[in-house]
Order: sequence, then structure tokens, then C-alpha cells
Amino acid sequence: MMFCEHDNIFPSFFFKINGVMCKKHKLSDTDALVSALRQKETLSIITKDITEIIRLCEKNGKPVPTEFRLVYTVTTGNLKADYSYDSVASEEKTIQDVSEEWFVQQSK
Repeated sequence: MMFCEHDNIFPSFFFKINGVMCKKHKLSDTDALVSALRQKETLSIITKDITEIIRLCEKNGKPVPTEFRLVYTVTTGNLKADYSYDSVASEEKTIQDVSEEWFVQQSK
């Protein structure tokens, strides 16, 4: 999940392991695939990619999406992508709130 509003980029991600949703900070650092270093690298890649999407949208005079929701299924290699141009954050709801809501929704 990634948000891009008001010149702010907020990348977030989580895992579903054996059918159980896991926030990245709750995972064991002993697993090289989800270690803190790999998570930091992932956040860096996501931020770089969204920065490039913003650049391409602006270069081509197109609106920049405010929200990206990506679900990658490792076992099938399937990637599902949804995006929105609607404002996400408000005085009542922060971007972190929206991220938490999606985590809960994906947990069901």
C-alpha cells in the first residue's frame, strides 16, 4: 500500500503467512527474506518507484494517483493492483488509519 498526497509519500506493506496477516515489525529478523534490512530495502524500492510514477504523470500532464493498493501472491506470481485519485487523509482519518483499516480488511 502506498499513499501520495500533498507532496508526501507513505509506503507501507505487510505479509500474509500461512493465512495469517503479519505486520512487518512483528516478523522475526532471523528470516533473511523478511529481515529488517530487506524491509528497509523494500521501502526504498517502493519510494523510488512511486517517485518515478509521479515524475511520469507530471511529465505527461496526467493526475497523480493518491493511493496504490498492491497484492502480490508469491505462490502464483499474481499481482493485483488498485489505485485511486481520491484524497485519503482527512482531519478525522490519517494515512496510518487507512493503512490499518486495509490491514484489518485483508485479515478477514
